[in-house]
Amino acid sequence: MNPFMWLSRLWTGLLLLDFRSKRDQFYLQLARSIERKERLRTFLIEELKIAKDRRTQDDSRAKALDMILQKLSRGHEYRMSQLLSEVMPAQDRLMLSAVDVSKDKAGTLRSLITAVQEQRSARSLMMKALLPPLILLPGVFIFSYVLATQSIPVIVRVAPPEVWTPFNASVRWFSEQVAAHGFKVLGLMGLSILVFVYQLPRWHGNLRSFLEQVPQGVAVLLFPVMPFVLPLSIYRDFQVAQLLTSLAVLLKSGATLNDALDSMRRNASPWMRWHLRRVSRHLHTAPTEYIQAFSKGLLSPRVLARLATTIRNGRRFDEVLIELGTIGVQEVRKEIEITAKTLNTILMLAAASLVLFLYVGQLSITDSMTTALDPINKMKQVR
Repeated sequence: MNPFMWLSRLWTGLLLLDFRSKRDQFYLQLARSIERKERLRTFLIEELKIAKDRRTQDDSRAKALDMILQKLSRGHEYRMSQLLSEVMPAQDRLMLSAVDVSKDKAGTLRSLITAVQEQRSARSLMMKALLPPLILLPGVFIFSYVLATQSIPVIVRVAPPEVWTPFNASVRWFSEQVAAHGFKVLGLMGLSILVFVYQLPRWHGNLRSFLEQVPQGVAVLLFPVMPFVLPLSIYRDFQVAQLLTSLAVLLKSGATLNDALDSMRRNASPWMRWHLRRVSRHLHTAPTEYIQAFSKGLLSPRVLARLATTIRNGRRFDEVLIELGTIGVQEVRKEIEITAKTLNTILMLAAASLVLFLYVGQLSITDSMTTALDPINKMKQVR
């Protein structure tokens, strides 16, 4: 891609950030406009005037409306999903395709609003749980680095050998490692996190599916050696929340389950495509084995149990999925919250333990120094 084109897209994305964060308001206004039988061009022009007015100025909204109008002015017959594809996030484009085929476009847009709000709630829960440790950890590193490079080296130069008890020696060794390799380790951790985040929507296969199904208690125990297992579970549950809300919108619009899965697979990430392909393949060979199709790692045990219970009550499967995508998605959000809080607790405890180790270690070394250099103790040693 041309660098200038890439920069232009990046700048456009930045300008649209505020509009995208409030897009549920736009969908609601568009639904009301459709119900009033207002022409789409008229709606866009009037809303653009409001967004550009000095008293009600909204540059991000004006940019989005202007882009939609430019596309509409080219004279082609565009569907709703095509008109809005450039200004809306990728996860909305699939659900917008349901508006294209729906007989009740306003009603489908209102379903889309609910889906967007549910996804925002899930994302907000995850960020609230993970943000505090992410803010705290750099502070812990700074504290450790200052202690390791300023305080401990001064003590080492003047401390007699008897100061270095096993505990004090362990604090000294850790501080020396931080001073010598701290920034290298921090850089490696940062790079590992970036690679992990980049691979989250791309890496797929039986190994990842197995890791995503590790029970939370086991994942907590494995955290010191396999810290990526819990984040994989959080990502799976978050994507399932989006999947269920998207499926609910598509099925409400009149699409069949197979058509909905095919549409989602075409627009999904490689990770989701791999899962949906397994579901579709099973349904193709056994069209009524819904639980078995969705039990191959995509849904968590709790959601799968809810699915099985609802089907057992004699409901149609598309109705069950619509219920899960509207009411049942709250259970998925609860799972995200529990797992994210567990990860939060682990990170906070790890940070607190490190700070406590260094702080108590410094106090212990200082106390040992005071005892060792006390004149009375020295006279006793001479005798």
